[in-house]
Amino acid sequence: MNENDNGTIEERLARLERVAKRGKRVMTAVAVLVMLLIAWDVLAYTGRAWLAGLGAKDLVARSLRIIDQRGTSRVQIAVSKYGPEVIFRDETRKLRLALGLHKEGPAVVLFDEKGHGRLDIGFGNEGGPAVSLFDENRHVRLELSVDSDIPRVYLFDEKRTPRAH
Repeated sequence: MNENDNGTIEERLARLERVAKRGKRVMTAVAVLVMLLIAWDVLAYTGRAWLAGLGAKDLVARSLRIIDQRGTSRVQIAVSKYGPEVIFRDETRKLRLALGLHKEGPAVVLFDEKGHGRLDIGFGNEGGPAVSLFDENRHVRLELSVDSDIPRVYLFDEKRTPRAH
């Protein structure tokens, strides 16, 4: 064998050693990850079992308020006289979104920065779906609905006078 072959063999051997070290590191990382996942699962299961052993039950409340890091009420889940509702407020506590399940059916209301309802999605008096758009003075300007399988579109001016339907 000549010196070029030895140099080539030494380089190949060094490369193989680097690959083997990398493979060991990867296998060690995978083993640690698997052990952490198993430990996490065991802790989660035993934590649930431990809580159940203390007689943990369902959370029962008339309402639930969720606050942000400054203590501002941002989300409220409650049952009002109309039915269950979820209310979202912005950082200034202005009402921005309300979801409700009322006797007429589900409803969604979007509010502007002043807290005025501007978009109402729900069900009309006859039980069909309805969408209403309101102006800044809280006057309905556009109403889309389907009553008795008949689609309806109403346009109103600023004095609430119907302009088209």
